[in-house]
Amino acid sequence: MMGAVYGLIEERYEYCGGTRVSYGIAAYADGASGELVLAAAHDIGTDRNRITELVDACNEQKLSAVHLRDVVEDYLCR
Repeated sequence: MMGAVYGLIEERYEYCGGTRVSYGIAAYADGASGELVLAAAHDIGTDRNRITELVDACNEQKLSAVHLRDVVEDYLCR
């Protein structure tokens, strides 16, 4: 599988007249033209700084996109 570059996903959810902002993470194909998404995990949490730290860790460790689900599960269980 090709390498991945991770990025933050920001999403807004509308409910009962209110809005909630949540963050996730996406793995993009490294070196591919355009933004080919290899894997994504949506609505992980509402703390932008904590999810950004997770994104940075995935990039620093050169995480393969096939492991993103496991990393997110571990993150949510801690």
